Amino acid sequence: MPNNSKIQTATTRYSSVIIILIVAVGVILRFMLAMFPYNYDFGSYLIVGDLVSKGRNVYAHTFRYNYSPLFSLIQGLFYNISGSSAVSAGIYRTLFVLLMTSADIIAFIYIIRKRNLLCGAFFFLNPITIITSGYLLQFDILAVVPAFMAAEYMRHNTSGKINRKDAAAVILLSLSLTVKHLLFVFPAWILMSKRLSMKRKALFAFVPPAVFLASFLPYVSTGMGGIIRNVFLYRSFANFPIMFSGLIKTLTGTDNPFSFPLFVVLMVITGYLLRNEETDKLMACYFIALVCFSSAVANHYLAIPCIAIAILAGPTLLPDLYSILLGIFLLLNFDGLNLFDVIISEIDNKYLGNLITGLSIRDIMYPIACYLLLGILISYMKEKRIIDPPAKQMKKN
Repeated sequence: MPNNSKIQTATTRYSSVIIILIVAVGVILRFMLAMFPYNYDFGSYLIVGDLVSKGRNVYAHTFRYNYSPLFSLIQGLFYNISGSSAVSAGIYRTLFVLLMTSADIIAFIYIIRKRNLLCGAFFFLNPITIITSGYLLQFDILAVVPAFMAAEYMRHNTSGKINRKDAAAVILLSLSLTVKHLLFVFPAWILMSKRLSMKRKALFAFVPPAVFLASFLPYVSTGMGGIIRNVFLYRSFANFPIMFSGLIKTLTGTDNPFSFPLFVVLMVITGYLLRNEETDKLMACYFIALVCFSSAVANHYLAIPCIAIAILAGPTLLPDLYSILLGIFLLLNFDGLNLFDVIISEIDNKYLGNLITGLSIRDIMYPIACYLLLGILISYMKEKRIIDPPAKQMKKN
């Protein structure tokens, strides 16, 4: 008879080796991408870091910062650490890669514990997350990770009374919102949830937004105009991919004036349908719906639902298609690694490169991403019997 304890020990060691290899490969790839020429967003990081390091109000001196103050303080800190020379810009960039990669590793461990090693590897070695953290340097992951941690604390308090876990959840939700306001619709989902008592709903729905708003107070006196214009009225690309508004605008020059109201309506309907779900699954569905129905999508938004996809992924090819198709898109697109333009330049056909990697392709790929996310969300809701096909409903009756 085999010794079960020895088998278990060997399996644990084997898994540990695989985890180390996955982390090593993922980290190396992220830092390799940091060697590419930096993009427009990192140029904004340099501007903001310089302003904050000099003690200036970022909202009064640049339009290139669209979030609450917390991340600007991190930019100022990193700028002071790295210095202001050309060499220091590389150090400054490396600090952000290190920060985003650290958050990715935390997410990787969370997914392994929540699901399994395969799902964790799907996230950490996903080309979308690698490009976002290693090259695009967008910091959505810094808001997504504490949001999932908060959802776990909310779920594990089964007493219905407010306790320390709820306090931790409020702190983490507040942190998530003040890093980047991805959770701005989530309070509505909390208020519709049937898993939480009224006291807990009020705590989770109102305190974090209050903290988010309060974070602007030190900047209001000289930066109120910038706060309103560049944070609360900022709309990014008004392309509303689920309705192909970006493609329609490219072809006709016509904007969709109802994109943001429709986004809010779709988010509220989805939250209502999911009102019986546990908070961890609710959070995962929220991030998928957030990008799926978003009135404005840019390249880095594609990484926002990757943790959620790894957690909710069922026996369909949709998560793999999302990872492969959108990963290739980010590799080739001129706002991504722009590899296609490099290839095309070798055959001296710049027009073809711009045509294929430009806005028109973005207007096709973003809707594809959103409909793949919609498919993942619908598959989950069918699996949980949140929505049933008509045939099943007839059988029940």
